[in-house]
Amino acid sequence: MTESIAPVRPSRGLIWPALVVLLLGGQATMLTLVVLVATRDPSHSVEPNYYEKGLAWDWTRATFRDPISDGIKLSISIMPPSKLLGPESVSMTLMNADGEPVVPSVIEGFMFHHARASERVPLIMTSATSGTFASEVPLQREGIWEVQLSFVFNQQQYTTSTTVEYSRATRD
Repeated sequence: MTESIAPVRPSRGLIWPALVVLLLGGQATMLTLVVLVATRDPSHSVEPNYYEKGLAWDWTRATFRDPISDGIKLSISIMPPSKLLGPESVSMTLMNADGEPVVPSVIEGFMFHHARASERVPLIMTSATSGTFASEVPLQREGIWEVQLSFVFNQQQYTTSTTVEYSRATRD
């Protein structure tokens, strides 16, 4: 009497739990990769204190005014550096409706490139001439920059935002 020896078949009882664990592990790995890529993207930005700004929107609109509504004209230009590899100079001129210079008591602001909105460059404005202010800033890239300014003139606080295009081709 010979016994037939059948090949030993692996149990199928572990295949389905292993498949579930494999799929869940793959999903967790993909989610981790997506989160890492999304949080390290330099072009992604979140407005600082956006929730508080949203809650105080009515107060902000009532307190801050647009300078154009009072006839204040703002012009901003980016000048090439004076030295070969020096920082660029951001120049700002404020004029009233009669063409006379406006000299604010306080002026502050920042600028950022549209492709890198999370990299904000502070503007430390110093008075160059009456109504004209300048700040040296290291601009790392060409393109469209957004400039946001706040200033106080005649005890009224103004805030404005404008865009300026910068190209290194303007350098001499």
